[in-house]
Amino acid sequence: MLCFFVSTCFSSFRGQLKAILKLDDLSSLNGGNSFKIATDYLAEKKIKSGLGIIGNRIDNKSKNTLMSLINMQDAESNDVFEIWHHGYDHVIPEFKDHDYQYQKLHLSKGDKSVLDILGIQMNTFGAPGNAIDSITTQVLKEDPDYHVFFFNWIPDPNPNETLIILNQRVDMENGTGNVDYAYFVQKYQYYKPFFKDYIVLQAHPNVWKDAQLEEFKKIINYLQGEGVEFVLPNDYYLSKRELKAPVIINAVQTTDDNVVIEWENKDNINNYYRIERSRDKISWRRVNKQYSDAFAKNKYNDNISYSLADKEVYYRIRINGDVDNVLYSNVVKVGLLARDSFFRVLTNPFKDSFDFKYKFSKPGTVNLMIYNSEGKLVEQFKDNYSQEDTIVLNKIDIRKLPVGMYVYTFSFNNKVISQNQILKN
Repeated sequence: MLCFFVSTCFSSFRGQLKAILKLDDLSSLNGGNSFKIATDYLAEKKIKSGLGIIGNRIDNKSKNTLMSLINMQDAESNDVFEIWHHGYDHVIPEFKDHDYQYQKLHLSKGDKSVLDILGIQMNTFGAPGNAIDSITTQVLKEDPDYHVFFFNWIPDPNPNETLIILNQRVDMENGTGNVDYAYFVQKYQYYKPFFKDYIVLQAHPNVWKDAQLEEFKKIINYLQGEGVEFVLPNDYYLSKRELKAPVIINAVQTTDDNVVIEWENKDNINNYYRIERSRDKISWRRVNKQYSDAFAKNKYNDNISYSLADKEVYYRIRINGDVDNVLYSNVVKVGLLARDSFFRVLTNPFKDSFDFKYKFSKPGTVNLMIYNSEGKLVEQFKDNYSQEDTIVLNKIDIRKLPVGMYVYTFSFNNKVISQNQILKN
């Protein structure tokens, strides 16, 4: 069952109230993060939050600035943050009272900006100032990538089963940016008998100071004491869908450190798949990040490191990782190539040092190079490998590097052995 206007839906998974944090007006220009006061706290506590981004307020430095948040996962390998569409220019009303072509253009421009700069296909929408009309609903319903619509009280005689509307709002700001714990508790206690499934908490961290952050922390602690679970907007949508698992049709090791997995989609939500790997079919580890360009091609390249004793590895695809109706694809086995040499990254994500180890069957020269998101070489390690068949552990001190996404290339005797993305937290 899917509840279109969820204010009329009172069934909850495990009977537990869900809280969806709707944080408005994220911008990232010149290496900045307008939500930093909030995201530093939310990241530390691993509290799931929806970050509403403005499409024309990001630039070529934004990916490096925000990637640690985009890729952040909790202990169960579920995403901590979801970036959602909060308009292209945020000129209010950006959508309401404009014609169809204008609204469709602004939805598309905001979508394209975030996709081109951050590599993210957004799935959730909330209008600037929550100002919308029936045309806004039509535009959202026509876009197959969007599944969640914040705050739409306009009756729709033909609701779309792939677009869920979230209206159960409990205010925590008494005026824009003015987070007020006592005000929130009063509102929460009033609505608690009626909102049995979820609540949406809207806030504007871009204008907070330390006092507002402290009020916000008190609200989070209060809700946790109430047994409320924080969820992402699109994960809540997925919990209301009758999902169909994908089918893995091919998995093969193509090089020493790469396995290609291909699958057939049975649903329209493949950018929320979790690719998982196991060595024993008991303990599984997620290997992909939240968003992947490869998903558009139903193919994923897994950069894999393994010991000389490993003979095989297993893969599966998981949907909807942190709610009740989890689905899994078929499990496939990949026989690993026999090897007498290897390279392995030991810390990813990393903080103060980038640790790695390697072993080769003959002497030679090892070379590790680290590049930033703009392709500039920022660190390099060279060493002579003289004792063949010996495992060597090394590290690079990277404390001076800013937080963000990097790419390493490791070569032996000028032959590239491994290349992959790495993340500094």
